[in-house]
Amino acid sequence: MNEMLLQRIVILALMGSAAALGMSLRKNTTACQFLGIAVSSLLCFEFLGLSLFCRRLPLYGGLEALPSIALFPALCATILSVRRQARHYVPIFWGMSCILLALPLLLGSSLNPDFFMYGFFYTQAFFFCRLLSMCFLACAICWQLGLLFFGQDDPFAANHMLSARAHLIASAAFFMAAELCGSIWCMYGWGDTLHWNSQFFMGYIMFICLMIPCHLPPALARKLRLRALVSVVPMLFVFLLYVSKQS
Repeated sequence: MNEMLLQRIVILALMGSAAALGMSLRKNTTACQFLGIAVSSLLCFEFLGLSLFCRRLPLYGGLEALPSIALFPALCATILSVRRQARHYVPIFWGMSCILLALPLLLGSSLNPDFFMYGFFYTQAFFFCRLLSMCFLACAICWQLGLLFFGQDDPFAANHMLSARAHLIASAAFFMAAELCGSIWCMYGWGDTLHWNSQFFMGYIMFICLMIPCHLPPALARKLRLRALVSVVPMLFVFLLYVSKQS
């Protein structure tokens, strides 16, 4: 498997995601489920193929990180398409998947070159845990956007808010795991666990933003749409900051 084949898989997955988005808007559940399985399978194959081809986990960059992140919204959309009470959220998840798959093609991304540090366990763990954090964050953003648009008339909004919160907590947990692995990598590479620099500073700004939705005042938390809006803004900031670094 080479880089060109990986790009073609991303193109096929993007086409499938766009078709699934269209089918979900037309409420064609059967076609949406079929396309969801196909896209998820393609992205799983891309993940495994990349790992075998590079002999390491995906790290960062448009061609490595973004298709891997797109797998999570695609899986969520496929699962939600069989749940009647959450089907109106499905287009948002497919929209997220389409955006993430389109970006590597628009940016002309390529695989990361080999570097001796990429063979170190904590280096791979740092990048991969951050990637997993963004996977869960992408799903949390989709849930919050759904609550923002549909929550007022959704009798299951409370359950969906719990789903958003669970994805956010998982994202924060993996983000902190990445910071821990990064500090160990720093210790082995530079002899110190902490370096006060822009990367360190931005890492903790990102974590603080992830925690904002979990610590809203009770008066604000009772208003569903306002809570969703206040929650999704810091999430989008963190997510867009991460994505902007993948070009």
